[in-house]
Amino acid sequence: MNSVTNAEISKLIEQIEASNDEICPELTGRLLKEFARLIDERTAISVKEDIERILMKQIGRISSEDLSKRLIELIAGDRKTELNNIGENEFTIAIIPGNTSTKVTVYRGLHLYAREDIPIPIAQNPDADFRVNQIRTWLQNKGISPDKIAGIGVKGGYLQPTAGGTYIVDEEMVKDVLNSSIEHASNFGILIGHQLRERMRKRDILLTTSDPISTDEMNDVNRILGVSGYFRKGSGAHYLNHRSLAIILSALIGEKYNEDIFITSHAGGGISTVRHQMGRISEVFNAFSDMPGSNRAGNIPIEILIDEIKSGNISIEELKRLIYTDGGLINLTGTNDFKTLIDFRDKGSTGAQREKIDLVIEFFTGSIAKSIMLCASDNMLPSIIAISGGLARSREIVERIKNRIKLNIPIIPVVNSFDAEYLIAENILSRLTPENLKDYSKEKIIFARNLNNLKKTLNTKLFDSPVMRVKPLMPARCINDIIFIAKEKAIEFGTPRIGIVGGNNEEAIEAANLANSEGRFRIAKFLLIGPFAEISQIAWDYDILIDNDNFTIIDAENPVEKAMSLYKNGVVNMLMKGAIMTEQIMRSFIETTKSMLPPEEKVFLSHVGVFEIPSYPKLLLISDAAINPAPNKNAKKKIIANTLSVAKALNIKCPKIAIISAVEKVNPSVQSSVEAREIAEEMSGSDEYIIEGPLSVDVAINSRIAEEKKYSGRIRGDADILIMPDIEAGNIIYKTLTVSSHAKIAGVVVGGKVPLILTSRGDTSQSKLASISLGILLFTLNNLTGEKR
Repeated sequence: MNSVTNAEISKLIEQIEASNDEICPELTGRLLKEFARLIDERTAISVKEDIERILMKQIGRISSEDLSKRLIELIAGDRKTELNNIGENEFTIAIIPGNTSTKVTVYRGLHLYAREDIPIPIAQNPDADFRVNQIRTWLQNKGISPDKIAGIGVKGGYLQPTAGGTYIVDEEMVKDVLNSSIEHASNFGILIGHQLRERMRKRDILLTTSDPISTDEMNDVNRILGVSGYFRKGSGAHYLNHRSLAIILSALIGEKYNEDIFITSHAGGGISTVRHQMGRISEVFNAFSDMPGSNRAGNIPIEILIDEIKSGNISIEELKRLIYTDGGLINLTGTNDFKTLIDFRDKGSTGAQREKIDLVIEFFTGSIAKSIMLCASDNMLPSIIAISGGLARSREIVERIKNRIKLNIPIIPVVNSFDAEYLIAENILSRLTPENLKDYSKEKIIFARNLNNLKKTLNTKLFDSPVMRVKPLMPARCINDIIFIAKEKAIEFGTPRIGIVGGNNEEAIEAANLANSEGRFRIAKFLLIGPFAEISQIAWDYDILIDNDNFTIIDAENPVEKAMSLYKNGVVNMLMKGAIMTEQIMRSFIETTKSMLPPEEKVFLSHVGVFEIPSYPKLLLISDAAINPAPNKNAKKKIIANTLSVAKALNIKCPKIAIISAVEKVNPSVQSSVEAREIAEEMSGSDEYIIEGPLSVDVAINSRIAEEKKYSGRIRGDADILIMPDIEAGNIIYKTLTVSSHAKIAGVVVGGKVPLILTSRGDTSQSKLASISLGILLFTLNNLTGEKR
């Protein structure tokens, strides 16, 4: 984009300042666009200051009472031609209740007729009934009779959340504001308007509210929190102030509100900041849970709340008071008024007091600046940033905020309020074009439906169980880590083909489906070997597409024989036990493996179970619980070697191997204890593992018991591997852990050319998925690759 010259900028500024018009939308808009093209930083700063001065001057002009009609026309925007149809003698009233007064504004036709902030006596209960009587008396004194009143626009309070806009006040709205769980002065607006119209006995008066405080237009992405089922709320901001100001700003620069971007921060007793994007308030930092205010705490870190509530230092009721009435400035300083605070600092405070006051002011101005920067952190920057409310009157506070915002965007304080004129304009336009009025009941339903759709989207299931990222070369900590690493290996080395021997097994097919599901893992492709009809039915039941790529059915009367043929000929890379007996597949697998190896290379297979036990801090490997009934000393050494290969695949560094017996001291009458000691002595001295035996199971995996028994070895309740004395002991441990301790399990047979995925009939589909994943890890460890994707 070409840069603009200083001369062009200067000429535009001169034209604007020489204009006889109160505002120059076309010229100001051009100036803003040219400013955005500036490259020289020093020039940009100077021009930014000029634009800020021009905008502030124009806002001051249109805020004068003699330009009230122009102000209404600016708010109407493209609809201003409709205003020509309004009667010159029709009165329109705007009512904005506050804590200590009620602001009433009356327009006659399109011109300001009267305006008053009607105070509430200190001793008086400021309820709706009392305020209505005050307003009626004031109207009578101003010579405004009910028959001349055509419309009333009121500030809305805490209703049910809806999109912004202008609504006709109905009985449902009155009911909802009466039942509101949040007490706020704005709640009186609807009640005052409703009662005022009733007492005037003039039902044809159009009663409306525009952009109530419960408005919620926040973008879906901004609602999301880091926990499922809970959302940020877009309500609780000064919507009426924000919208009216942004509409005025868009008019000043000749843009349409629904085609531009603004950020407004309303800083009064409560503070809120919003982003306006294409006619919608898309991001909100509200005046309750987000921003601190004169008597509201704002955002309190959750860890502080948990600690304080847990320790009994604060109750829920006390917390509510801090959030709504007793927090913020009053809590920090003893006053709820910034002007009082600054005056005290400048006139009579001690050095320590001044230091505290400056810290508090910096905290509040910093909070406002941060909220503005967060609202600006979208893909498009705003045209203007505006700060309104009482704090906008303080040059010091405005400058502190501006100094924290490092954006080349005009930032202006706006001390005037346009909320009453906005209510007036919207009520007039609604009388002229009632079809544009929104229906509160319908909009409530639309909002609830949209929020429910967001909930459905975020409740979409992605994984059947958590999938945690594992850093490269870090040990697997749980079964889900094994699944995650398998996915990474499948991406790196390719997707292996696994033959399920006896494919007519529901849990095995379900596990295969999990391993192959698009958007989840897709870590393997499967050949389902067995009776075609049965497998087809199960695939149909589980909604599995037999596409002859990811899933293929191999019809076979003898699944084992067919599987071994496919394995031997390289059609499948690995095998998995399905609906067949273990001894059937093992016998054939051993024979097939032997036939594929040189005669001198011996085959020794053993089963390794990898357990995730809820009460144990890491994965525990157990062998052998399925293959070798009564291994001798040499067989146990081979079992240890096989198990170490699994530990290596899981990145377990220097695993602790406990050779299990009934006792942790050698007893000649217990043969397993004798063998355990001999094996431990013969295999000791390695830097790659720690091995001890004999150990009892409790000493091996329970540090408290190891301490009680005064076991002096290096494995004291923290074993990585348990080598069982025989298949009976192994199987008992296996079943006990899975049934009673609810352990998760992954199981494979190792020692052959490739692993055999062997699971128990009682294993869940998730355990079978884990076993598939473990097999893939071992498969890739041997530098074997499947079909490249």
